[in-house]
Amino acid sequence: MDKYLLSILVCPLCKASLVYEKSAQELICRFDRLAYPIRDEIPIMLESEARSISLEEYDSLRWLGAVMRNKCFNRKIRRHVMMTRMV
Repeated sequence: MDKYLLSILVCPLCKASLVYEKSAQELICRFDRLAYPIRDEIPIMLESEARSISLEEYDSLRWLGAVMRNKCFNRKIRRHVMMTRMV
């Protein structure tokens, strides 16, 4: 997958950044627990095509490393923290 494309893609439901799971060829939204398939290097960003991730699968994924490498996600978290402190 193209790194630039990965950096601009977001979940169509919640607009959160996605984690690329290379081995499964999926883009995963950890907030909605949905996995969007990638077919022939084209991400299918339709809710109807996404599969739900079970709690066991969600727990087994190594989120920490992927999240820490995802700058867009870190920016969103920092923004959220700043907004909650302002209230």
